[in-house]
Amino acid sequence: MEREIIANVVRYNGLEFDYNRVQLNEELFRNTKGELSHEDITILIAKLTAILRLANSMDRSHKQKLSDSRMNVKEGKLVVTTSYEGDMTLEALSFNQKADFFEEIFGIRPVLRQKRRLS
Repeated sequence: MEREIIANVVRYNGLEFDYNRVQLNEELFRNTKGELSHEDITILIAKLTAILRLANSMDRSHKQKLSDSRMNVKEGKLVVTTSYEGDMTLEALSFNQKADFFEEIFGIRPVLRQKRRLS
């Protein structure tokens, strides 16, 4: 069951998420405790996909620029703050592209902020 969920999360990491086309082996889920419905599993896959997309966007350049990030919920937003001082245009652009789906799924807007150093 866990492999099935992860396979779908990885699948939708690169594809447009379609709630009606999530492919599940229904027999795997019928034999589990708690009898999870197709809708429950689809929502779980959507949540994990939204988190993975946002996390991937934060390391878009593969240089771990945002490895020191801190996250807080403030005024209905998930504020991700980093003290990275260099150019993070690529990460910011990618983050903003993935923010819409995250907000659709969780109902909270992720915002990326870069701390400014006082000179």
